Amino acid sequence: GLDANGVFSIGGLPPGRVIVIFESEHYCMPGRKEVQFGKSGTTREDFTVMRAATATIRVLDEDGQFIANPTGIVNNLDGSRAQADGRPVAGQGTRDGDIVIKKLLPGSYMVMVRRYGYEITEVPLTVLEGEAARDEVVLPKLR
Repeated sequence: GLDANGVFSIGGLPPGRVIVIFESEHYCMPGRKEVQFGKSGTTREDFTVMRAATATIRVLDEDGQFIANPTGIVNNLDGSRAQADGRPVAGQGTRDGDIVIKKLLPGSYMVMVRRYGYEITEVPLTVLEGEAARDEVVLPKLR
């Protein structure tokens, strides 16, 4: 874990390259980072992390009733998969019709919302660092 100054130390690594993946429930970093340790490498590496944003999207049908267990794929505006801590970001659906996205870097995204029997709908989402955003979307039934 981190000490009071935000420093994490690890010892006993042999010289060589390692991939650093940051994991925290409340913070995130843009991606994995490769670090070279040892004789020709570094002995200290600093990382910049940000408070993770969260988002909840309520998914409703055309009658205003929630749709249980929807899914949400989080994409960057260029269409690539959004990532935090070097892993794809996705929204987990609940029985109460919410898609909960727990780790987002600050920025703008498109969330592809889907549920079997309904049209796939894209929802624009912009979040600030540490923000808890909420939105709502109506999925039309497939005809």
